[in-house]
Amino acid sequence: MGDGYHTYVLEWTPNYIAWFIEGAEVRRITGGQFVTGLTNPQTARLNIWAANIADWVGPWSDGILPVYQFVNYIEYKAYNASTNSFVAGWRDDFNSFDSSRWSKGNWTFNENYADFEPNNAVVKNGILVLALTREGATGFTGTVPVDNGSTPVVVHIEAENFNEVGGSVVVAGGVVGYIDAGEWFKYTNVNIPAAGTYKVEYRVASALTTAQFTLDRDGTGLGTISVPNTGGWGTYTTISHNIYLNAGVQNLAIYANSGGFNIDWINLTKI
Repeated sequence: MGDGYHTYVLEWTPNYIAWFIEGAEVRRITGGQFVTGLTNPQTARLNIWAANIADWVGPWSDGILPVYQFVNYIEYKAYNASTNSFVAGWRDDFNSFDSSRWSKGNWTFNENYADFEPNNAVVKNGILVLALTREGATGFTGTVPVDNGSTPVVVHIEAENFNEVGGSVVVAGGVVGYIDAGEWFKYTNVNIPAAGTYKVEYRVASALTTAQFTLDRDGTGLGTISVPNTGGWGTYTTISHNIYLNAGVQNLAIYANSGGFNIDWINLTKI
């Protein structure tokens, strides 16, 4: 993942914690102590360090030094349980180092070959640079890589966050299920940032071979896709099709042509 800038997202709600890379979910924990036990305010920490546990990360060689991590921005949005959505918070573009928001580490721990050094956390040209260096060679004097915007345009929708529904679908465990033929659920005010062809991915499960649904925009079908038998109602797979979308705010809906499927999330990636 060191070939350019990438977008990482962590979603933390009372029901689940999920991790995304470039808008694609890579891990999810639903319920259990690791979710329900997180009831206190948390802190966000960014660091780069060398572990001394070879069984975990492999053998360490200081011949790779110096190593740098570049952070373009960090954005936080609060979760609103009443609307099942994330609302406005703050964004730090690192035009300067905000000491009222961040502090620099000056300590270490047993599993760390390195000491955290305040001089190895610097802001330059709108980028936060975290450095792992040799003793006496701290800091960063090079040229920061430019974020050229090549990261894919991704719109992520959690299936259960619909605004309107027709029928008696059931929301449980962060998914929409018990979807019968003719039922639908709509997401209003979906912002499509740029016109073009999008790969639309759906995380789905079904124990049938006949389920099918259409992605709809204000009554116009944009594309129909069949849901395979994934091996069970709790066994999920990702299916996709390509559609053309205009830029701007619009209403998108899932319409069940034939029922018998669950849906976890929807990703729209510009291609």
